[in-house]
Amino acid sequence: MKQHHWMTLVGVSALTLGAGSARAQDVETTTYRVERVETVEVEEQPAWRPHVLIEASGAYGVQFGTTDYLPSGAPGQWQHPIVHGFGVGGTAGVVLDPAVALVANYEYSNARSRHGQLTGVIDDVQGSIDYHTIVAGVRLMAPLPFGALQAELAGGVLLPYETLLEVTYGPALGQLPTPITGTGTRITHYSVGFGGHALMGYRIPLGDMFHLALNVKYRLFESENSGETTELNNFVTDYEALPPTATTASIPHGENAAQPTTNSVQDVRGQLAFGAMF
Repeated sequence: MKQHHWMTLVGVSALTLGAGSARAQDVETTTYRVERVETVEVEEQPAWRPHVLIEASGAYGVQFGTTDYLPSGAPGQWQHPIVHGFGVGGTAGVVLDPAVALVANYEYSNARSRHGQLTGVIDDVQGSIDYHTIVAGVRLMAPLPFGALQAELAGGVLLPYETLLEVTYGPALGQLPTPITGTGTRITHYSVGFGGHALMGYRIPLGDMFHLALNVKYRLFESENSGETTELNNFVTDYEALPPTATTASIPHGENAAQPTTNSVQDVRGQLAFGAMF
């Protein structure tokens, strides 16, 4: 009887172990993998911006300096000279910020008055001026979705220059006891002047580097002719004299000489500029 009981326990144990083994095989094994993540700091690069500005420009407009009225046909009839002309120049600068640049500018300009005439006495009369300016200043730029608005203020010098009045004489002066014929000129020399310009415009991009700019520029310079001369060549200074005479002479201005005068060079011009920023 004891032997039979012992064998029963052995059989139950064996069945229990077998069932446990079967359940162990049915258990799903889950594996976890831990990865090490390293953080690398990337230094942010500043956005590229240009450092140098260069431009070539051409301009056309009206001159407002001191200018004599011109005869207009009959004696006592006068007309405004309406002096107009062109200019060409170049600008170079350093871009301090997308909105600010320091610039220097050189420009050559000329202007010619309209033609006048006095019937029988003067067939043609015209005044002209040629001058050079050098200025430095600041340009402000306001970026837009396309292009930028810009404004510039600069001061500098007007290099020594001259004004020219040229007269072609009519047939009446050729019949005087001392005939006056051909062409007469009056050239007045002026020394260095001082002043500046103001500019406003719109810059149109042409790719990443180049641009086109449409500007309006106003300039004002003041100079005088003390120590300079006025050159007369076959020039009639007084048409009311009896009889008129033509003079050829060099007239100095200043101390112990003829009275000096001042001259204002002013112009307003539309300007087209082509340039690059890099």
